Amino acid sequence: MGDQKPDLRSPSFFKVLISDNFASKLQIPRAFVKKFLRKSPGNHLLKTESGRSWGVTIEEIGQKHYFVHGWHKFLEDHRLEEGDFLVFWLIVDSTFQVNIYDPSGCEKKLRSDRKSSISLPNSEPEGDSSMGRTMTCASNEGCKGNLHMKYVKTEDEKDGVVVPKEATSPVKSEPPHFITVLTRSHRYQLTVPMPFARENQLATKKSMMLRDSKKKMWPVKLRVRTRRVDITAGWSDFREANRLAEGDTCGFHLLGNEGNVMHVKRLKKGKRGKGRPPVSTYFGQTV
Repeated sequence: MGDQKPDLRSPSFFKVLISDNFASKLQIPRAFVKKFLRKSPGNHLLKTESGRSWGVTIEEIGQKHYFVHGWHKFLEDHRLEEGDFLVFWLIVDSTFQVNIYDPSGCEKKLRSDRKSSISLPNSEPEGDSSMGRTMTCASNEGCKGNLHMKYVKTEDEKDGVVVPKEATSPVKSEPPHFITVLTRSHRYQLTVPMPFARENQLATKKSMMLRDSKKKMWPVKLRVRTRRVDITAGWSDFREANRLAEGDTCGFHLLGNEGNVMHVKRLKKGKRGKGRPPVSTYFGQTV
């Protein structure tokens, strides 16, 4: 199996860990299960940018689907905490690529190993000392490696579903992008996370283009400050024309080699009139 990575057309959903119940199981959005998870319940893999994989089972509990056995090992290995933001990309029928971000918007990563460590869960929940069988997989092909696994719980956190138009399209490497939950402060300008701006040379630009879902291009100005880069003139027109409002979760995807075009997509519609705390996270970037 090759080194597969998600692209913008891969089915995906996100979870914000906002309660203390995510230690044992993590709920998968119903809409995502209904549309994409034809093989659940069953065994699945969670992969990260480190090249490692963790085996998990998906179980139906009270008409809801959860990551259960194996989830706790994944949680512990990544030191997941309340406020962390996880994005799950379904890259093949039973494998998810997972991007993990802390509340500051920076991606959390494990150290890369030359061999992929895969955790395989036991069929029954174990206690703190429980472990699954071990096996090693050479980075992308064949099995030779080491596997560990554990059992975990997770309650209903905030979740969103991204439903791509072409979920069966070939997988390509994903472009640099970040995600933001819009607040009142975003009515007239939008702040680009500074690590993202620096890594993609946006801190040296004075203007760029935003592309909407209809592929219409919108010119906007950039205001560069010491610790922030803001999208200013042109942003409010773009926001109003695309009916983006407080509470909406939007993805900003940098296109092209020059980094002059950003595709903006609403990933989840917020509850109108109910603001949420500002959240910015990165996709496809290490900061």
